[in-house]
Amino acid sequence: MTEMLIEFAPDYAVMPGASLKEIIDFSGMTLKEFSLRTGLTQQSIIMIIRGEQPITPDTANRLEFVTGTPARFWNNLESQYQKKLAKISKK
Repeated sequence: MTEMLIEFAPDYAVMPGASLKEIIDFSGMTLKEFSLRTGLTQQSIIMIIRGEQPITPDTANRLEFVTGTPARFWNNLESQYQKKLAKISKK
């Protein structure tokens, strides 16, 4: 029997904010506390969670400091998200 490989290519992009929300929820911190620790406004964090604001390299460093999740993780999530959005918009 010949094995057929099927490439998984979803037609949606997962916002980095989804991962951020999970980490905030898991940490037990309130949005206010998370905001104070990162030095980001609560509105900024909400906009990242909603996908309305990108995670910049500076934001990634702030997130690493508070969550312990490496800045490169956040930068990669944002990069992949933006690439996927661009690909979807071309279709």
